[in-house]
Amino acid sequence: MSRPAASRPAKPRFNWVSWLQFLGSSFGAAGFLSIGVSSLAYVALQPLFETAAGPDWDVLLTSAAAIWAGLLLLPSAVLSLAHLFNKPLPRLKLDNRIAVLAFVVLPLAILAGSWLLQAELHIVLPPVHILAASLSVGGLVWLGLRGLRLGGPRLTWGAFASGLTAAPLVAIILELIVGLGLLIIGTIYVLNTPFLANQIPHIEAVLPNLQDSEQMLALLHDFFNDPFILGLLLLDLSLFTPLIEELFKPIALWILIWRRPITNAQGFAIGLLGGAGFALMENLFSASILEWASTTTVRFGATAFHIATAGLMGWAIARAKNEAKALNVFLVYSFNILLHGLWNGIVVLQSLTPALLQGREVAAWAVLLMITLTSVGIIISMNRQLRPAAIPRRSQAT
Repeated sequence: MSRPAASRPAKPRFNWVSWLQFLGSSFGAAGFLSIGVSSLAYVALQPLFETAAGPDWDVLLTSAAAIWAGLLLLPSAVLSLAHLFNKPLPRLKLDNRIAVLAFVVLPLAILAGSWLLQAELHIVLPPVHILAASLSVGGLVWLGLRGLRLGGPRLTWGAFASGLTAAPLVAIILELIVGLGLLIIGTIYVLNTPFLANQIPHIEAVLPNLQDSEQMLALLHDFFNDPFILGLLLLDLSLFTPLIEELFKPIALWILIWRRPITNAQGFAIGLLGGAGFALMENLFSASILEWASTTTVRFGATAFHIATAGLMGWAIARAKNEAKALNVFLVYSFNILLHGLWNGIVVLQSLTPALLQGREVAAWAVLLMITLTSVGIIISMNRQLRPAAIPRRSQAT
């Protein structure tokens, strides 16, 4: 009697998602840390080459931001590598009370940073900047994720890392392509508009000697107030930018949704974490010493809508897959574009053409506040809707 052939062990399947997470997180961490260290070296060596100028404090902020972003990518890289080699790591549970403190400490951090600037203690601002940039993200993420079943730390950190690296990279590339096209259109218009074209030689002569953004706005006043140029700017920042960013912030979910079952709550969580990474990227790298306190304060609203809209988009994508409700994706996507575009449009007008808002400043700030409160409300209500119902104690005892 012949012996049955021994069954061969199943060949392990190539886990390209984990490899993608590991490589993306590792290269992202290496890139950010390289930028941070090189920027720090530049600030340290700057006095040796530029005796008349002091340290470039904005570069120091960029250095601290890049180092912090690189460190935040390391958990995703380590967890994905451990998963590839079947090495489970212990889960770390964040105490909810620590997350709640974010909303208490955030205004104190902004006040501390403002005081440091007034006291000209710029060297101490970078850690305060990192703290303030991270607190708003951490607090809003806690509001959205508390009580939800996420699917493990690797998925959690991977979704966050995708918002910190892949989503901004794709968005920047596409926005540059769109911006280049609009720039070409704007250049043709300017060259065929004598009133604007005649100012170009003067602008080229004065531009290298500008000291701050106010001088830049005064120099380009006629350009920003031209209806066609302003229309191109609003078209870019209020339409094309939201179209791109709202589509790619939940990039991790677009990758995972076709590979594994994703609940509606997990879709919301993955999208929210992607939006959190995206918002943190903007928080860290959009600051300037001259307007640090005001920028950091306004960034809370931008952080809220980035996180809320990405979470909504993630929920809609998962629901379309699970319940065959694809229309929800288009409705949510349209709502996100409207919210994002309205915010960007008001900020553009406030920054570049404040004269157009003269007499309407309070209304403009009221709209930004409304968007902020709406976004926080979305995060809280979606969490309550998707959080699993508590099991009664009597049922647990049986």
